[in-house]
Order: sequence, then C-alpha cells, then structure tokens
Amino acid sequence: MSELENIENVEQSTGEVTGEVSGEVSGEVPIVEEEQPLEEPQPIQQVDGLYYYDKLYEDGHLGQFTESTALAYAMGWQDNIIEQVNTEKGYNGWTYVKGKAPVKGLDLVKAEKLNEISAIADAFEQMKCDSMYVTSSLGFRVNADRRSLQNIENMITLGESQQFKDYDNTFHYLSVDELKIIANEIIINGLNLYSQKFTMQQAVTSATEVEAIANLDLTFNMMDFSTN
Repeated sequence: MSELENIENVEQSTGEVTGEVSGEVSGEVPIVEEEQPLEEPQPIQQVDGLYYYDKLYEDGHLGQFTESTALAYAMGWQDNIIEQVNTEKGYNGWTYVKGKAPVKGLDLVKAEKLNEISAIADAFEQMKCDSMYVTSSLGFRVNADRRSLQNIENMITLGESQQFKDYDNTFHYLSVDELKIIANEIIINGLNLYSQKFTMQQAVTSATEVEAIANLDLTFNMMDFSTN
C-alpha cells in the first residue's frame, strides 16, 4: 500500500470516528429548572369587636353584616367597618348606628302591653290552668281552675263527704260544708283575677309615658284565705 493510500485510509477512519463522536457531543442538553415552592397564603387575623357590613342605609341601619374578618375580606366588605359598641338593636330587629334606632311610640307600647295582659289572663279562662290555685281557709292549697271548680260542685251534688286531693297532691277527707267553702273561695279568686286584669289595663290606657308602661308589674296574685 502506498503512503497516499495510507493517508486516505487514516482520514476516512478518522472521519467516521469523528462523525460518531461529534454527533453525541454536539447534541443539545436540556436545562432542568428547579421548581419554586408555592407560597402559602397568610391567614387573615380575626379582629374582634367590629362589624363589617355591605351597606349603611340612610336611616342608620346596617344591611348584611358579619363579625368575621375573614368573611368580610371574602365578601369585599373589609373597608366598611363599625365598632360593635357604636351600634344598637332596634325594636324591629335591625342593627343601627347608636342613636339612630327608632323608638316605639306611646300608642304602640300601650297596644303591646295590653296584648300581653290579655295573653296572661286568657289562660285563666281555660278549663285547665295549672297556675291557678287558692290557699284555702282549711289550711291547704287548692286547684282553682274551671275544671277543678266543676269537679268540686259535682262532689257537693252527691251530698256526702269525699276524699279530696289538693294542689300539692295531698288527700283530705272533706265534708260537704268544707267542699262548699272551697268552691266559694275558688269563685272569689276568679273574680279577683278579673279585677287585677282590669286594674292593669286601666294603668296602661291612662299612662302618659312609655317608661311607666314598661315598668308595670304584670304579676297576677292568687288569693290566700288562710290569714282571714
């Protein structure tokens, strides 16, 4: 083989090797970017003593509102703030800026109080009313509702002594005359309750100030004949 042929063979051999190696070396190496950790959102700190609201109306009442600071931010109310101590409840159930809540007029207060009196007194008209009793002159308490009076009158009609259970579930053996005493005391107690009702109603209708009506005691007193 001549020197020229040797040189060509070497060049060809070198070219093949160079080609294979250069192909591997010159290939692009992908750049892997490191993932950045996601920042966790910071929790919204609760601020106590505030109301956050959606709207403040001309009459001074709050629309929708919340005490939750987080909810306020979620609803976009975070800038509508009022201190709770600067609010008050209206009789209509709404929350107002202090000093803006409407005040009940005298006529409305009277009507409400008269309804309250009637609701209490109406219970005394029922056949059964566990809160009605008298303290009898015979020395024990007696049921004093309509049904009890009816039962005693039926016992009197029989014309003989009977076992009788008092208000405190104690039994007594009573004569007809003793049953008549109890029946009479129950009737007097019922009339006295009517009188108390009328007295309360008169106090309301004649009142000229709301405060006087608000302070009216609506306690109905049952009669005590044991001290007579």
